[in-house]
Amino acid sequence: MNLVNINTNETITTLQLREMINGARAAAGEPAISNTHFIDKVRDELDFGDDSFFTIPHEQNLKLQSVAVISIEQATLVGMRESKSVRRAVLDVLKEMSAPKAPQTYIGALKALVIAEEAKEAALQLASQAIATKAEIGNRREATAMNTASQAVKQVNQLEIELDKSKEWSTIKRMEILHPTMKFNWRKLKSVSNALELDIHTVPDANYFEVKSYHAKAWFEAYGIEI
Repeated sequence: MNLVNINTNETITTLQLREMINGARAAAGEPAISNTHFIDKVRDELDFGDDSFFTIPHEQNLKLQSVAVISIEQATLVGMRESKSVRRAVLDVLKEMSAPKAPQTYIGALKALVIAEEAKEAALQLASQAIATKAEIGNRREATAMNTASQAVKQVNQLEIELDKSKEWSTIKRMEILHPTMKFNWRKLKSVSNALELDIHTVPDANYFEVKSYHAKAWFEAYGIEI
């Protein structure tokens, strides 16, 4: 397999790669592969340990599933384990993804940025839609595209909170790791949040299914520490 044109700086999530492979499998009349079996294949091919994965809820049943962010080169190695017809289709798409492309419009550039951030944070898949050329986009369509991009950015920000990597929100579990000598009380954080009229987010957790995430202002007011 010729990997000369593969750009190793590009990344893709294992969820995106599995969806791509299952699409090629369906076209070839082969059965789809589950996320559990696919992650086993990724572990075996790339020698990944548990620390290479994180969990996010399934968009339909909210069941937690393992995800990793991998390079296009690593995705190519995993794709090579498929049957001839499937791997040809998958590797063609990966090559196209790794080829440098200049967005045709400002809207295209914005959407490309959102998709890149989504892939790095593990996360949640944004619907991929073709963007018309500038000559074909009227004022109404451009306004709609801008609103769609804005909603996508909000989804990326929410994903940061759910992955406990936000700079404005944090769970008690995360703060106990950052400050091992301190103890935190959720009742105190809730009381301060209510007093300051701050939202309290509920986010997925691998051990407790879901936990609360509190705003940076609540942490500072309650314990004098910053996130």
